[in-house]
Amino acid sequence: FLDSHNLNFEKSMELNELLQDRLFEKLKNYELDELISIYYDYTKSVYSLLDFYEKLLIPVLHKIGDQWANGDIDIATEHVCSNATITLIDLINQKNINKKISKSSSTDKPIILCTPEGELHSIGCKIIESLLLEKGYEIYNITSSLPTNSIQSYLYHIDPSVTIISVT
Repeated sequence: FLDSHNLNFEKSMELNELLQDRLFEKLKNYELDELISIYYDYTKSVYSLLDFYEKLLIPVLHKIGDQWANGDIDIATEHVCSNATITLIDLINQKNINKKISKSSSTDKPIILCTPEGELHSIGCKIIESLLLEKGYEIYNITSSLPTNSIQSYLYHIDPSVTIISVT
């Protein structure tokens, strides 16, 4: 089984690079149907959601950031890519919510995802949210730049089992 479903390292890296290039083009052109297709095709075999994020999406996001920093793409293209990424993750999350996976947590308390005041990036939290939703956890994602006292008040009100703070 492993032999028939496992690519050697070089072929795996080649495949990932080709898919990264394709993903980058589809993000730049906001082609959601194609983005979903890439995700489904990649994860229907032995690759997981985590593999999709780690081996495809995150490297592409780094490439986008580097190209923006170097002036190879403009800010509008970077924003289109970011918004397409957020929409793609939301569509993946909707699929996971619809699966109604039972929680793997031993507690019924939710997990809070947040970013501190001044943080402008939320894609990292969206990815973490996606991975946790896939495992059946209840997630409260409050990732927008919030004042610390507002986050503290919300945490007191919700009483989460875990709080994850993301800073880019």
